[in-house]
Amino acid sequence: MIFSFKKLRRAVKISGVGLHSGAPVNLRLMPRERCGIIFVRRDLPGAPEIAASFDNISQTNHATVLSENGASVSTTEHLLAALWMNGISHCRIEIDGPEIPILDGSARDWQRLLDGAEIVEVKNESAAKSFSTNPKNENSINRIAEIIAPNADTEDAKYGSNFAKLGAKNRGAAEIIAEKKPDESDFSPSSTRLDNVNTENASLKNARPVFGLREAVWVESGASSVLALPCDHLRVSVFADFGLSYIAPTWFDGQLSREFFAREIASARTFTLEKWIEPLRAQGLIAGGSVENAIVLGENAPSSPLRFRDELARHKALDLLGDVALLCAPHGGILRAHFVAVRAGHSLHQMWMARCRETSALVRLN
Repeated sequence: MIFSFKKLRRAVKISGVGLHSGAPVNLRLMPRERCGIIFVRRDLPGAPEIAASFDNISQTNHATVLSENGASVSTTEHLLAALWMNGISHCRIEIDGPEIPILDGSARDWQRLLDGAEIVEVKNESAAKSFSTNPKNENSINRIAEIIAPNADTEDAKYGSNFAKLGAKNRGAAEIIAEKKPDESDFSPSSTRLDNVNTENASLKNARPVFGLREAVWVESGASSVLALPCDHLRVSVFADFGLSYIAPTWFDGQLSREFFAREIASARTFTLEKWIEPLRAQGLIAGGSVENAIVLGENAPSSPLRFRDELARHKALDLLGDVALLCAPHGGILRAHFVAVRAGHSLHQMWMARCRETSALVRLN
């Protein structure tokens, strides 16, 4: 299957406030002729550009911050998740402030904005061609793992049982199935490392690069972990547990598509525990936070009814997608992998992407 590069048919705009800065910001999404997603700080001299790229991550403290050319833009994850899941590979994002507006704390308004802009194919775009080669890795699937929950309910533990052990720390979370082993031809010597991809001079026309994992990639920090497995599609399995009596630990699992993202993930809102508010404010964060753009999880109840029983896990899936998009955005890439994230956040997402780079695990499949 050939996947096309895509862009917006027309520019659209929206205004809001930054979650952490509290600064009002006007934002415009625009079509772009070159592959990639860039942020343009129109409020700064020279309107510096900041590319959406893993290489530009500068901070991950309760939000992902990108920095380049002496400028920064914060809280990019919800917008980037929406762009990536809607297949947009070419986009110029003009803003007049330091932070992407939080809107209602989810990606629902971004999804609506993209629907209104219309998404069209990019004509005559060169896709990346093969450059270097990597040898086959016969052990590419040996680290497939199992996370077992003895008390998981039927809905959250329906995924199967033929796995190796991931590790004692996360054994009590839930049961996750590893997808079937990709065909060995998917990881042939012609597979190309992600950091060797070039979208400017290539032989294939209008075909987006498709990337996959030649082996499992796993990082952990304390009781948190991110595992990604070779898979023939993009799938996320996310575990969230915040020790609340009225919200049980939950798993969210799904195979990604534009429709699934819009229906099941986009409207999941950001959240904070009430006891975290003052410490976050002491760090100069959440200046723009309110019950209008976040769920406040009090001791006995949330500040507003949950949109989903597992809204916290779904929002964690949204953050994961928005961060991992940075690995593929410069090339307009599509990713095939199964992510299993346990109590993960932005810092661990960055750590996982760095591990992919270190191990050359991410390869081009087409």
